[in-house]
Amino acid sequence: MLDIIVPCYNSDPSMLTQCLRSILGQATDYHYQVWVIDDGSEPDWALLPVVARYPFHYRRIAHSGLPRALNEDR
Repeated sequence: MLDIIVPCYNSDPSMLTQCLRSILGQATDYHYQVWVIDDGSEPDWALLPVVARYPFHYRRIAHSGLPRALNEDR
């Protein structure tokens, strides 16, 4: 199982959409999960409409930086 972690903080929704579409477009034999970790973006609902369109996991954490977002306990 391969975990793909996409950390986000105040990301442009169109860039996040491109990223998630790119992940879905990859041809792979691996079984994988995608985790979108929102590191406290403002407003707090901004990325939900984007992530809701994809079969990925989403977690919002309090803003604490990239290292915490990458090490978030899934």
